[in-house]
Amino acid sequence: MDIKQAAQFLESCTARAQSVILQGSNSKAFFGRSIEACAPSVETLSVSEHSGIIHYEPTELVVQVRSGTMLADVTAVLEENGQMFAFDPTNFGGQSTIGGMVSAGLSGSRRPYSGSVRDFVLGVEMLSATGEVINFGGQVMKNVAGYDVSRLLVGSLGCLGLITNVSFKVLPKPEFEMTQRLEMSRADGLLKMRDLVNSPLVSATAHFDGQLMIRLSGSAQSVYEFANRLGGELVATEESCWHAIDSHSIFPTDKNLWRLSTAPMSPLLLDEAYLIDWGGAQRWLLESDRDIRAEVDKYSSATLVRQTAANGLQVGEVFQPLSTLQKNIHISLKSKFDPAGILNAGRMYSWL
Repeated sequence: MDIKQAAQFLESCTARAQSVILQGSNSKAFFGRSIEACAPSVETLSVSEHSGIIHYEPTELVVQVRSGTMLADVTAVLEENGQMFAFDPTNFGGQSTIGGMVSAGLSGSRRPYSGSVRDFVLGVEMLSATGEVINFGGQVMKNVAGYDVSRLLVGSLGCLGLITNVSFKVLPKPEFEMTQRLEMSRADGLLKMRDLVNSPLVSATAHFDGQLMIRLSGSAQSVYEFANRLGGELVATEESCWHAIDSHSIFPTDKNLWRLSTAPMSPLLLDEAYLIDWGGAQRWLLESDRDIRAEVDKYSSATLVRQTAANGLQVGEVFQPLSTLQKNIHISLKSKFDPAGILNAGRMYSWL
């Protein structure tokens, strides 16, 4: 289905109040709520055939891509030119698309040190639920005036519209990277993460199973000198180590997987965390029946990232409850872009 056909399809569905699932490769079906639980009768609109790089100029550090393009294909082109997406996007099962990457808004291990998905989105073209083609942002950072709606779409899980094209800022790849492993307690690991947070050579940290892993990025000489000062031992397979964390494959699947976002030095659920990363600001917990959201403070939030169900479809609420003001803003935005409420209804919240 091309964009013109997709626009006509959405216009027709809005007129009929027909619920629609927007998806690419469906590699992130585990993330968010089950749409079928809110709207048993749904139709699917896929962007998987809307693929390809529209524009890429390495000297400008900008790439514009169609939403159905495989993340692996874009990454390969960037690597040929010594460049990368600086937020460590995860290619779940090797099937993630660019549109899904933006819609889910999931950033990897490099996020605290380089930025999130949202920080590198320059512009977005999308289809509203009424079939209108809308453009936000541009292809340069200074081209944004007022509120940047293109970044609002990051993490929206398709509830506002069908993303068709995205422009990104990319960065040069580091000359050299290596990961050091230090044996230390969780409390000492947290302190060490905070000590290293402003180091220009540190690009990822994680504490797991009594070990603190630190990825260093920069010139080979600088990295080796810093590693010698750190001590510990070299992790031979550092790439797979960070990939395992970012792809969630490091976590057992027999319990629910929770992601806690909190202040880096907060003691909140510190002792119960299965893994700690992002300089201490992100904690991963495994629970069977416990609702972690009920235990967080006003400065934190908890997300049920994955349930144990084999199909990955989640029925209960997934994200931290919103304040009345936040909820009203979400409802207002949804009504502007999707007046009939047909797009990925209930994927983010049961009421959205």
